[in-house]
Amino acid sequence: LSQTQLFKKYGIPVYYCAPSYDHPRGPLCLGLPTLEHHRYQPLDFVLLELIHRFHADGILYSDEWMSENLFKLIQQVTKDKLIQIPVILKDNLTEIEKRIVINKHIFRYDSNQNYLRSRSSREMAEFAHKIEPKHCVERNAGGITIDNEPYLRYSGELQVVLQDAKQDDRVNVVARLQDLSDLKKLAYFREGY
Repeated sequence: LSQTQLFKKYGIPVYYCAPSYDHPRGPLCLGLPTLEHHRYQPLDFVLLELIHRFHADGILYSDEWMSENLFKLIQQVTKDKLIQIPVILKDNLTEIEKRIVINKHIFRYDSNQNYLRSRSSREMAEFAHKIEPKHCVERNAGGITIDNEPYLRYSGELQVVLQDAKQDDRVNVVARLQDLSDLKKLAYFREGY
C-alpha cells in the first residue's frame, strides 16, 4: 500500500496481477498473483481487494488462457458490481422464503457489524409478506435469516449473520452461505456490490 501511494503521488499508474486457475502458465502452473496471499483465493475476492483495498489502476492477467466464465466473472465484479454467493437452503421453505433468499440483494449502508440488512427484501416486505415462525434457532455467522410475522412490519426482511447471535422467535434461519469465506466478499457491500 505504501508503494502504491508513492507511485500515485508521482502520477505513476499501478497495476496488479490476478491469477487464473484455468490454465496457469508454467513452469509451476500455480497462477501469477502480485500478492502471495491472493494465490488460491477466488478471483472475485482478489478483484474486490485489488480494486478497493489496494486501489489498482488496472488488473493484469498474465496466464495464457482464460475461459468465457472467467471473463463473465471479471465483467460482473468490475462493471456490473455483482457478486454471486452460493447458499444452501433449509428444507421445507415456502415459495415466498425461497424467492426472498434467491434474489439480487443490495445491502443497506446502515448495516452493522452483526448483520447485513437487505434493502431489496425490505422493499419486498412492504407488500406485507406473512412469514410464519419456523427454524427459529441460534443464528451462526454465515446464516441467512428472514424476519417472521411477530416482527410486524419487518416480516419478510432478509439479513446475513456476520457474528453468532442468540435464537429469536421473531427470526427464521432459512439458509446459510455455502462457504464461510464468502463473508469477506460481502464486506465490500458499501462499495455498491
